[in-house]
Parts: sequence; structure tokens; C-alpha cells
Amino acid sequence: MSTEVIFSSGVAPIWVVAILVLPLSAYLGWRTGRRVYVDRGYETSPPKSYPGEASMGALLALLGLLLAFTFGFSLTRAEARKSAESRGEVEALSEVEREETLKRIGLAALKFFILKVNPKKRMVFDPEKSVDLQGQTGPYIQYSYVRINGVLKRANQENINLSLAKSYVDLETQEKELALLIHEFPNVIRQAADEHDPSHLAAYCYTVAKAFHKFWHDLSILSAETPEAIAFRLTLCQAVGETLKKGMSLLGIEMPEKM
Repeated sequence: MSTEVIFSSGVAPIWVVAILVLPLSAYLGWRTGRRVYVDRGYETSPPKSYPGEASMGALLALLGLLLAFTFGFSLTRAEARKSAESRGEVEALSEVEREETLKRIGLAALKFFILKVNPKKRMVFDPEKSVDLQGQTGPYIQYSYVRINGVLKRANQENINLSLAKSYVDLETQEKELALLIHEFPNVIRQAADEHDPSHLAAYCYTVAKAFHKFWHDLSILSAETPEAIAFRLTLCQAVGETLKKGMSLLGIEMPEKM
């Protein structure tokens, strides 16, 4: 079955996709399928009933978009490397792990910076802001996930009994906020899909990560006051981690194990 790229002004034949589009798309980490939203006005889809011809303008527009994303990724990866090295956070990783982690951070920075903006609005890309661990960025959300992984690994080493979580009933405000946010996840996915607007999901992932950081700073987890509180907070961390991983995956963003 052949593949076509649909533009507002024409259809690109398979040789254009194979030679020019797919290599750059693969480099950027874009996945292909029956229908994948790429950017405003661009999408891949199954073939139509007519062959069609790609206009030169549409082809150049797509190539410009892909090249801009490739260049943007090189900038965000460079910023990610500079930021991580300044904090000494990648020194303990092997060379392979370091490069894979920086790739994931760089791609997260670029993709999230674009997808957090409503498709109908214009934006100005800033590589330095896109990797800010204190702002509304992909790496900020990734950092939440890495923190969760770390505390869950420690809990596993200590053989903590998570079944005690069901006996914990007096929830703190921060715990209630996180639980309610996780409950909203399916509704956010439905809204993003119905409106063809991934910025809803991006905003949701940021909100969850922000709420988790407040929970992390305000409450003790492994040294909570009771075994029931420890078990519940670990279970909540696990749920937040799974939600963030699934949400970011829907945006085409992979989570690193370490940062």
C-alpha cells in the first residue's frame, strides 16, 4: 500500500516521502501510522482514490518545516547538554546513556515547546527557554518522572508493603489535588482528540508535573508519619509517573530514566 502526504494544495507521491520526508521524520522521532498529525496543515494519511501531484510550493513548505525542526532539535540538544553538564547530572552515565538521555531531553524540549501552543496561534521558538527545568517545558515534566522513578526504586529496595495504602484515609490537600488530576486524564485525551488540539494534553501534563513537585516539596514520602501514609504516597507517585509517561507518549515524547 502506498503512502501519500496530504497538503492543502496537493498530494506528494511516494518517492517524495521515501527520499525526502521519512528520513528527516525518523531523525526527529516522528512515528508513522494510518494518520499522524504533524503540524498545522500537514498530515500523513492513507492514499485517496486519486493519484494527485504535489505542487512545488507545498513540497518546499514541508521540507522547510522538517529542516526547521531538525535545526531546532540541534539547538535544544545543545542547550540540554549545556544545562545538564552545568549541574553535573550526566557525569555518572555512560557515553551511550548520556547521548540517549540528551537526545530525549532535546526532542522533548522541541516537541513540547511547539505542541503546548494552540494550533491557531503563532509562536516564537526560544531554545534556552525550552529546556528550563523551572518553566512550562518538556524537560520539566521529564524531571518529575525521573524523580518518581528514583523514589520508587528506593522503595523497592526497602521492600515497602504498598497494600497498606488502602488503609490511608486522611488525605492531605496536595494528595487530593494529584488524585483528582489523574482522574481527569481520560477526559483531557478525549478533548484533545475531539478538538485536534494537542496543547490541551501538553497543558495537562505540565499541570500534573507542577502539582507533583508541590507534593514532593510539601510532604515526606519514604519518611512519612505512618506506614499507611508511606504506602499511599508511593502508590500515588506510581500513578503520577504512569500518567505522565502515557501523556507525553501521546505527544511523541519519550521519558528518560535519568537526568
